[in-house]
Amino acid sequence: MTSAAQWKTQPMVLVAPGLNLWQFGPRAFRSRQPHPEEIDKLARQLHLTWVLDLTEEEEHSQDAEEAACEAVPINRARVEMSAGPEWPTQLQIDRALVYLGIEMRDDRPLLDENAPGCLVHCTHGEDRSGVVCACAQLCYGLPLATVLEDFRHGHQSIAGLWGEYWFAASILEFRERLKR
Repeated sequence: MTSAAQWKTQPMVLVAPGLNLWQFGPRAFRSRQPHPEEIDKLARQLHLTWVLDLTEEEEHSQDAEEAACEAVPINRARVEMSAGPEWPTQLQIDRALVYLGIEMRDDRPLLDENAPGCLVHCTHGEDRSGVVCACAQLCYGLPLATVLEDFRHGHQSIAGLWGEYWFAASILEFRERLKR
């Protein structure tokens, strides 16, 4: 595993294309909605402690994912974010970053170098998880151009390209907070 300091210059790394699974931090991963039967394998291979679900309640079976996480066992949390047309709020982003070992205090990130492994997912692993990933990368110190390029690479569909522009507003707003 690499440290947060090493991720200051490290763009995302594609781990598994079929899952749209990317590593974007020392023990931080983003993906599409994993199938319940994939959770055990991902938890073991990636040394995960948390699965962070960013989907809305009605998007998928919460019970199936919860049961799969309990069977591993692995912790599961939800920070519900809209798939659109609203982009993630700064409060939602801050709540999600906590699971990645990043606490925002007075618009300054405090990084926990020993944060447990976390898989952040939404339905496709593009927009909502992409925003959280991008904001974490900004906290690690990655340049905005690299962060936005990574955000774009995580999109696999035409619908994702629409979200690329729509959700980028949350990333830029977060960056402005860091500059204060």
